[in-house]
Amino acid sequence: MTLKSLYYFKKLASFEHMIKASKSLYISQPTLSYTISELEKELGTQLFDRKNKSIKLNDYGKKFLVYVNQSLSVLEKGICDIQEDLNSSISEIKIGFIQSLGKNFIPELVSSFYKANPEMSKLLKFVFVQEEHTNLISLYKKGKIDILFGIEKIESEKSFLFTKQKLSCISHINSPLSNKKLKLRNLKNENFILINKGTKLRSIIDNLFDEVSFYPNVNFEMSNCSNIIKYVEKGFGISIVPTDLIEEYFNISILNICNFNIKRPIFVSWHEDTYSSSQIKFFKNFIINYKKIINK
Repeated sequence: MTLKSLYYFKKLASFEHMIKASKSLYISQPTLSYTISELEKELGTQLFDRKNKSIKLNDYGKKFLVYVNQSLSVLEKGICDIQEDLNSSISEIKIGFIQSLGKNFIPELVSSFYKANPEMSKLLKFVFVQEEHTNLISLYKKGKIDILFGIEKIESEKSFLFTKQKLSCISHINSPLSNKKLKLRNLKNENFILINKGTKLRSIIDNLFDEVSFYPNVNFEMSNCSNIIKYVEKGFGISIVPTDLIEEYFNISILNICNFNIKRPIFVSWHEDTYSSSQIKFFKNFIINYKKIINK
């Protein structure tokens, strides 16, 4: 016994006419007739008296209709309650992101969302999770992050390239390099402070130096770009970091290097097979549209 068979029965009971009922249900007459016959077989009795082309609800049918109406009424109320909850309750969405996106990118994304949809400020609450990429992946796979902004595409999920993050080569503001026009090979004898090996960012940096056929003198390796910038600010060397992180440091200079247009990909990912409220779905659609705007 299925909900469909109960709904078909209720409709036929109201019309007591096979053709009219099937048209109302937008199904064929044989489909309706077969469904009702299977329902009657399951109950062990006929629900309609049939004579020639006439069909009439019998006593068993009338008794059964009372329970069907009650059941479908309760179900419809449950559906309405769920839809009201989805449309009016506060939803929570956990956004995970790498450190360099926390300063400008994520605040601008959420601010733009609320500005475009002010009514959502009371319906959608954001929880921010800023971690190293490997930790973010782990949290995401455990279901503790709803949307992930990271540096690699995640297979089997809704995952796509969102934007590309600009990188800059930086030095202390008083460095002799800060006021010169340079080529990358001019940095061959400089001391570098770089992100740890094994990271996506380090891979991009290493590939950059491979193209000019030299490996930099690496004095320090660190796991955190903000710490790297602090060391550059103290004059320990130069580095390559996301541009978004630099502006708050007063003693940092972005070096003028010819044809230095290095970017790293930023992907957005979310789970396709999990329940989402209407508010969360709305935000995901906003992300897709926001991608088009910032990448024009």
